Amino acid sequence: MIVDIKGIGGLPSDADALQADKHATIRMREWKKTDVTALSIINHQRHLPPLDRENNMPFRQEILDHAEESQLGLITTWDLFRLVRSFQNNGWKPEHVKPLFYRKGRIGIIPDHYKAIGKVSHVWKKAFSMIIENGELKVNDHLAFELASEFEEREVASLQIADNSVQSAGVGNDVGVKTTTPLPNLKKGMPVYVVQRAKG
Repeated sequence: MIVDIKGIGGLPSDADALQADKHATIRMREWKKTDVTALSIINHQRHLPPLDRENNMPFRQEILDHAEESQLGLITTWDLFRLVRSFQNNGWKPEHVKPLFYRKGRIGIIPDHYKAIGKVSHVWKKAFSMIIENGELKVNDHLAFELASEFEEREVASLQIADNSVQSAGVGNDVGVKTTTPLPNLKKGMPVYVVQRAKG
């Protein structure tokens, strides 16, 4: 993997974002190999606090299209920070995140052992509700929530459907969820993930 790291004052230009791809092409010729990937790490708008930056669309669509076509990965330093912080705080394993860096286009920070299950629809002081969109949720499962600067994980303490306690909930169920400890920063619309545990 060829990695190019840049810090810039504004949003990345084509030259800023695509430099790693050019270096990878040169190396492939030199090494007579084709299994060389490229990754651009961009610290965009570096004079602004991270949460004040354009984090939704820091790369122009044309840059994203080129990255998809050329097997180039793009990630901002803010996303990289969030990924590392979540890795450390939640005890992830290297295999949970290593595959992310070999993907093309803009690299997301959702690790491989997270499975999307729904979105927060209502928040109370010590619980929240959501409609299960994918998979199944059980008591004692671990959930993950994507907050502003990191993912936080919580264990499911109890589930309720129509005011009745249940041990599991499936697709289409509107379920109330109480976690072992509250999440004060939880908000309506936040995605919810089930943490897949290794077997054995």
